[in-house]
Amino acid sequence: MTATDKTTDMDMPPLTEAELSTFVRLSDLPGKTLVDRLHSLKKRVAKRSLTVRYDADIVDYYRAKGKGYQQAMNDALRVCMEAEQGLLR
Repeated sequence: MTATDKTTDMDMPPLTEAELSTFVRLSDLPGKTLVDRLHSLKKRVAKRSLTVRYDADIVDYYRAKGKGYQQAMNDALRVCMEAEQGLLR
């Protein structure tokens, strides 16, 4: 594939000015490390407090991870949610 083929590929049309305007340089983001900078990109939604019941082995698994286990559970649920949303579209 030549450079010309890449620019005329209809499977990936050129980005619009509106799309390009949403791009962010990682070097412009706050944070000392790449991970810190990527976390600053993630738009957080407000957290809600609720009471839930999980299977004991699930709770034990995440608690064994130590500090931040609730965030790890939230992240796992988010991955599942986003995967389901992708399948339903």
